[in-house]
Amino acid sequence: MKTITEKVVGTTFYDVDPYDIYGKHEEDVGKNTLTTLAILVKEPENPYDPQAISVYVKQHSTGKPAKIGHIGRNSEIYNLINSSNSDKINVILNVDIYDDYSYNPKYTVTLTYR
Repeated sequence: MKTITEKVVGTTFYDVDPYDIYGKHEEDVGKNTLTTLAILVKEPENPYDPQAISVYVKQHSTGKPAKIGHIGRNSEIYNLINSSNSDKINVILNVDIYDDYSYNPKYTVTLTYR
């Protein structure tokens, strides 16, 4: 098994409160970490990148999926998913939410595959 962890990009363009994302929250000194399931979805209609891959999570407030960002264009996950036949892939999402609100939350996805 191989594991890849990469940053989710463009998260500041989407208005999703990390505390409204369904998942397990763990408190630590100076930050909270959320762990949940996310879905990576190919986005061929994206006007900026027809090979774009969006990251979706389930929100508590609506129970519906919400887009939180994209997989970076120069990443291993981007290349791996675009070379596959799957339009959607499940991954683990971690969000580090800092107590100091001057820091934006840090979103990373982890993909494990054979």
